[in-house]
Amino acid sequence: MATLAEVGNGVNIMWVLFCTILIVLMLAGFAMIEAGNVQHKNSIGILYKNILNGAIAVVSFWILGYGFAFGNTKGGFLGVSLYG
Repeated sequence: MATLAEVGNGVNIMWVLFCTILIVLMLAGFAMIEAGNVQHKNSIGILYKNILNGAIAVVSFWILGYGFAFGNTKGGFLGVSLYG
């Protein structure tokens, strides 16, 4: 039988995965909107720009966001324990 802490941890993981999927779908939607609003010759550049935006977002979350979201807090607002 799972404890309440284990269930809560599983729910937290599923929530973060769900939000991640929504963000990826949002990025794809923005890419399609922007590609549809430019001339055909510029659509590849717009799609590359959106891929780069997604890559920058992933690296930024890896560097800063994870520690802010899941580190132990100091003062009750941002997590700071995962930064050395």
